[in-house]
Amino acid sequence: MHYFCDMPDGSWAEFLCREEIIDLVDLPTILCVGWVVNLGEEPVRFVALPLETLTGGLEPYAAYQEEARCLRRTGEMRFIAPSAALLSGGAREWWVTDGLPTVSPRDGLVIALFRRRTNVTGQPAARDGRPGEEMLAQSYTSSARVGRANLYTLEHI
Repeated sequence: MHYFCDMPDGSWAEFLCREEIIDLVDLPTILCVGWVVNLGEEPVRFVALPLETLTGGLEPYAAYQEEARCLRRTGEMRFIAPSAALLSGGAREWWVTDGLPTVSPRDGLVIALFRRRTNVTGQPAARDGRPGEEMLAQSYTSSARVGRANLYTLEHI
């Protein structure tokens, strides 16, 4: 299974949670390649579980895994769910109006693909990238949160 985030902030949050990075001093040690990936036009199914199950850390994770197995057994090729690593409203969209950037908060999503793919293409969007300091405040950094591997994905270098 391959996991992707719909926004760069989601990828960084997933990475920080998976690596259990909680201190500003650790951020300069991170070097990743950020990728923008075209996942194609296959239908996608939103996971039908309560939000608390999807974002509730390790305790309800078994129900999440069972839902994924059911989707796979019924022939689904991918599913979408809220990011368990990103705080609500943490996937910031940047808008430029009259040359001034503004930020609009929204929830981040994770897209999971089943099976090996040959039709997924992408390109590196950032080399030697690292998250900004604000990402520590935008993500769940508790080791109790379930980190998922990473539309945007990161390759640790």
